[in-house]
Amino acid sequence: MQPLVGPVLTNGLTFQYYAADGSVTAVKNQVARVDITVRARTTSAIRGGGQAPAATVVDSISTSVALRNNRRF
Repeated sequence: MQPLVGPVLTNGLTFQYYAADGSVTAVKNQVARVDITVRARTTSAIRGGGQAPAATVVDSISTSVALRNNRRF
């Protein structure tokens, strides 16, 4: 087995829940969209180009997921 991502940071996986009007919500039955963000760093130092010193790099990817078959809308 080989990992696909990582090492993931301590805050490396976050979920943000939104209501239909776009406001942030914590009420389960109002959730219409979920934003998912994954943050990770390189396992070894990499060179950024030119004469830049090698360093570990942190990057992230985000996606939004709308709930399917949502009868409230």
